Amino acid sequence: MEISVSRRGGFAGLEEELGRVRTDDLAPEAASALESRLAAADFFALPAALPTGAVGADQFTYAITVSGERGTHTVSYQDDGSRSGAAGPLAEIVDLVRTGQSP
Repeated sequence: MEISVSRRGGFAGLEEELGRVRTDDLAPEAASALESRLAAADFFALPAALPTGAVGADQFTYAITVSGERGTHTVSYQDDGSRSGAAGPLAEIVDLVRTGQSP
């Protein structure tokens, strides 16, 4: 499975790829942690964009794309820093992809 994370927005309006990992290339513990988080979030059942009540021109919007046996699916969410609701588990996935390590 391949997982990539990108973000756009912020004060400068940047758009950048934050990380890309293949679970086959990770340590077994890290791969298992990432796959468990994806399963717990029911990632492939999530809508393409999570609804948010967050307001702010300088907030980041993160996009997570997962490609694997179930196909390819991208979910985006706006980060208000609270890690609340459905965005919380996705923020954990972002952290794992960025570090490539288990928590």
